[in-house]
Amino acid sequence: MFRDAANEIITHFIGLFELGTEAARLRLAHEEFTYRKALQDTPTDLMLVKVVVSAPFDPQELPHSLRYAPSGQESVAPLDYFPLHYGPLTPVYLYMPMFSPRWDAPLPLPPGPDMNYIIQIEPPSSLVAILYQSGRIIDLDVMNGEDFGAPLVPFEHLNYQLAELILDAGATQIFPTLELPADEAALHTIASDLFDAAQQAELPDAGSAGSAAMFRGPEVSGLHENGVSVEELAKLDDAMPALLATPEDEASEDPIEGVYDVSTGGNTLVNEVALGSSWLVSPVMAVGGDAISLAAITQTNIWNDADQIFGVGGMTHRIDAAATQAMNLASVTLVTTTDPEASVVSASGQLPSSWVVTRIDGNQINFNWVQQSNFMLDHDIASITLQGRSSFIEFGGNMTLNSALFTEMGFGYDLIVVGGNLINVSVIQQTNIMFDGDIVYLNDSFGGALSTGENLLWNYASIHAVGAKAYQPVTSDYQKALDQLSNGNDDPVSGVLSDSLFAGLGALRVLYIEGDLINLQYIEQINVLGDADQVAFMANETLALAGEGATLTTGSNALINVASIAEYGVDAQIYLGGDLYSDALLVQAELISDDVIVAGDPAHSPLASEAVVFLADGFLSEDEVPEYFGGSTAAADGPPSDPMQSMLS
Repeated sequence: MFRDAANEIITHFIGLFELGTEAARLRLAHEEFTYRKALQDTPTDLMLVKVVVSAPFDPQELPHSLRYAPSGQESVAPLDYFPLHYGPLTPVYLYMPMFSPRWDAPLPLPPGPDMNYIIQIEPPSSLVAILYQSGRIIDLDVMNGEDFGAPLVPFEHLNYQLAELILDAGATQIFPTLELPADEAALHTIASDLFDAAQQAELPDAGSAGSAAMFRGPEVSGLHENGVSVEELAKLDDAMPALLATPEDEASEDPIEGVYDVSTGGNTLVNEVALGSSWLVSPVMAVGGDAISLAAITQTNIWNDADQIFGVGGMTHRIDAAATQAMNLASVTLVTTTDPEASVVSASGQLPSSWVVTRIDGNQINFNWVQQSNFMLDHDIASITLQGRSSFIEFGGNMTLNSALFTEMGFGYDLIVVGGNLINVSVIQQTNIMFDGDIVYLNDSFGGALSTGENLLWNYASIHAVGAKAYQPVTSDYQKALDQLSNGNDDPVSGVLSDSLFAGLGALRVLYIEGDLINLQYIEQINVLGDADQVAFMANETLALAGEGATLTTGSNALINVASIAEYGVDAQIYLGGDLYSDALLVQAELISDDVIVAGDPAHSPLASEAVVFLADGFLSEDEVPEYFGGSTAAADGPPSDPMQSMLS
């Protein structure tokens, strides 16, 4: 604290002088630093170094194969190629040694002074893939249920009728309920059961309103749509309901003035799986036991779209079969392979002089088990009075999706010898079940658009094979190879080596399987939808008279199953010691129910009640059901039995 003003002024002056002096000093130091930094940043001239490179050798063309000839023996042919066709129009040639090692020198190799040559190839591994995918949505919406103004059908009664459809679908199944195999022996039992069921299959009873068709043997080959052979199958994009086919970029989320849009449907259930396999490939096989071959597709669509409309000229009951589409599409194709280099490979006419053997003690398995199911309940109750300038209300629009993709690339050999049986089974089962019986109340003067149908039930299945199989009885030479290899003797059999099928090869790569060679592909897909809506759609007098902009949609659901099995190989000659069991089956069925739901009549059969307990799995309880529904609910602790025959498990 200064005593007077003079001392304070002098002190401030001295302080300012010191600050000014220090700033000047810092400025001089900074300018010198900036100058020196600028000098260092100036680039210098690059140093030039003269390099002299000498390359006395010219590069030659890269060899595409290795040729080795021991002393006193001729050179062997280069490694060969096997063609595979991924589809009928796009050939892809796979270089088989990429699957497993190969040695093209004649065997046995001459021993050196202190060494022996031992050639080995690796055996293939087995492949087991098990996939369960399940989607479940329970979407029971209620809007102004107390003000509905008409008798309501209890939710559990709607589920009873859905359960009856499920039971009807179960009665049409061709193949028995399968359980996941507990061990390798069970795989043989499953294959036999599937083959027996296919041979004993009978045409399902579709009733007067439905349709069913069954094809066997050579008739299965080609394209089939709803029980009719066609040249081209329908496209999914062309069949989708208009409500679901609108691209997202064209859809508007903002209500348009004068437009009143209410939707209680628009649900989508999708199962899709694509399986591509080339696990074990060989152009020649010798089998000591039997051969079982089965390609089967079963497709079932069962639906109820019996709608009741009140208020437009009184009460109407209609089944809009034209609006609801049920499509079963199947493709079973076989493509043979050809070798564009065959003339080059066989030009020398050289036959193999030896072989190298790898063994599997037991069964060789390629097993894929896929089960996909979707279960959705979207029963809605809504009492709607249009007011205001525009409205958009959506109660449905649910989606559940199961998707899987398998790509399996394995091993290739020149000869496969199987001591047991050869099993090749591919089965696809597809089922769609829909209950869309709606009850709608409208103004007598309603002039808007009403859509209670336009549902789509879509099953598409494809079994595609590359490489034809030609069977003939086992010859004495191949029987000798079977006996010799089964006794642990890996010495070459001269009669097998002299087979013209091996012309152009050096040393054979041989795989010996002590047990069975099992190739089992099983796909099951199920969609179940309950979308029985009860809607009172009212408008004031002005809106009702000018109701061109009002739209009510209670249908427009899509149930879609898509499955494909593609097996890629080569044309093969199979020498068979036992019997050949070969069959192909295609079943396409559509079942239509015209039963209508009746308010105040909860009668049902005991079996249907058990089915509802199984399907609902306790989602209906006394606490969850409003009082105005009426009737009693199904017990959540009902019988633990499986009346659906595991259709939804």
